[in-house]
Amino acid sequence: MDENHFYLIALLSADGIGPKRAKTLIDFFGTPQKALQGTSKDWLQVTDIGENIAKALYQKEKLFQEAEKILQFCVKNNIHILTLEDADYPNLLKEIHDPPLLLYQKGTLKPVWEKSISIVGTRLATEYGKKVANQFAKELSCNGWTVVSGLAIGIDGAAHKGALAGGVGSTVGVLGCGINVYYPPQHKNLTEAIVEQGLLLSEYPPNVQPDARYFPQRNRIISGLTKGTVVIEAGDHSGALITSELAIEQNRDVFAVPGMITSPYSKGTNQLIQKGAKLVTSVNDILNEYEPYNHLPKADPNQLENLSTEEKKLFEELAYGPFSADILAEKLNWDIGNVLSVLTTLQLKGLLVNMAGEYHRTVRD
Repeated sequence: MDENHFYLIALLSADGIGPKRAKTLIDFFGTPQKALQGTSKDWLQVTDIGENIAKALYQKEKLFQEAEKILQFCVKNNIHILTLEDADYPNLLKEIHDPPLLLYQKGTLKPVWEKSISIVGTRLATEYGKKVANQFAKELSCNGWTVVSGLAIGIDGAAHKGALAGGVGSTVGVLGCGINVYYPPQHKNLTEAIVEQGLLLSEYPPNVQPDARYFPQRNRIISGLTKGTVVIEAGDHSGALITSELAIEQNRDVFAVPGMITSPYSKGTNQLIQKGAKLVTSVNDILNEYEPYNHLPKADPNQLENLSTEEKKLFEELAYGPFSADILAEKLNWDIGNVLSVLTTLQLKGLLVNMAGEYHRTVRD
């Protein structure tokens, strides 16, 4: 048994003790064990620890029994425990101002957290929103990125399914309940699939039932685990907007997929764009923020042998690019219509890709 895990679980089991108060006690006493060895007089010296919490801490035998019970359950059910001091604790999550002191995890995935993106959105998703979430997640996963979301119905569920279909980066589900609790119940099969191919995370002990208070706390983990958050469909009071606000506070990127201005489920995402979120219409828009051009498809160089004179000339010019069509027309002294025609032909042959109005070569080195 890891003593640090034991005493930290015991400390967090006391009524009224959450991550913030536990950290305050640990900072004051030095370790979870020393915090629990204190007296009522000691505890009352600590900021934000009143008589009720001191009484809860005084019931040490009850807290130790609860910690032992949780640890035994975790061993029996292949649930791994991480604390801030553990080497496997996600580095990105350590950077936020209130990281969970303890995480329960279950699954097979060992994510590269530096290549993780969260996808969030409304539970009342349209077919458009679910299709976009599924496709974005699948493409991100195919490019080796891990997709993080909250396992809710709607956008979250579509993102998890897409990432599992992509298979390379896979997916992490962050729960607002105990890691062994199926919530929502209709995602039981999806949850089990994530355990098989991905990872489940929760800061709440096993068997803890979902509570409305837990989901905003859960959201800080979703955004904190990742380099950026993609919002796909969110009403003006959506929990996804809370996640995006947390991402901004955590100095992380926020991306938003635009939606119809007449849709209430796009109101929040469109407002995010107005406030400065990065508008994205494809996965390339996201990947370019972190690994410019590395993810582009690679064409077969044998195709170069069959190009026309004009196609070869334009293709060779792009060795110094990328360039827009206007710049290419100026460099080659061609009519813009002719440039666009040749560009289209080269794209159809898989030798070029248009990204944000600029053309990139895709031929292998």
